[in-house]
Amino acid sequence: MERYYEEILEETRHLASKGMEEQALYVIEKELGMPYVPEDAETCLKQEVGRLRYQIADKKPLRKESMETLLSLLKGTPQQQLHAAYVLSGRNLLHCLDEVREYLADEPLPEASAVLIEALAEQKIYDDFKMVRDGVEYLFCSDEVIPIAESEGYLLAKEYLDEWLGNDYPDMHRMSCDVLLHAAYVFLPLSYGADEALELALMAIETVSHMMDEGQVYNRIKKKLAL
Repeated sequence: MERYYEEILEETRHLASKGMEEQALYVIEKELGMPYVPEDAETCLKQEVGRLRYQIADKKPLRKESMETLLSLLKGTPQQQLHAAYVLSGRNLLHCLDEVREYLADEPLPEASAVLIEALAEQKIYDDFKMVRDGVEYLFCSDEVIPIAESEGYLLAKEYLDEWLGNDYPDMHRMSCDVLLHAAYVFLPLSYGADEALELALMAIETVSHMMDEGQVYNRIKKKLAL
């Protein structure tokens, strides 16, 4: 990836570390709006957008907003959708099941839909749903959705990251875990199996390593694994 985009990501990580996630998000979204962005840089920038959106939504206080207000926010900006999804995930979704079903079926924001889908599973709401993403239709039953904390593929991939990076590369480890978590979330309602864990962990490291050290750590790990 070009040094220019590495500097953009370094700037946004610095802003986020200072609690300025919204400014960091503005910088990246402005860059993504440019006429041309190399494919590898675009992938990294979009993943950073997802991570920042989670951080922004997680920092917002869970105000006692009305159900009507929250459902209205689901039709708003990406930040509003994610905030509404987080707050709704703490409410009884049986009270707005039709609206959630309608939202999932209409090209929802991936991060927001993931929060709602996991909440449906955790609340043990057994019903059938349709989700449309990038024009592809997914039919699923919420009682069959595996929460991230129970996903064999995610948990094993996390163990790989801990083993490969935990002691020697703490910053890369933290960022790779963020990329892994985001990938597992936006994959919902599907779940990664244990046989996909190695590829998933390598994907996370490749993304972060190319941002931080031009892929040196990623290539060393691949060589060690004889891949």
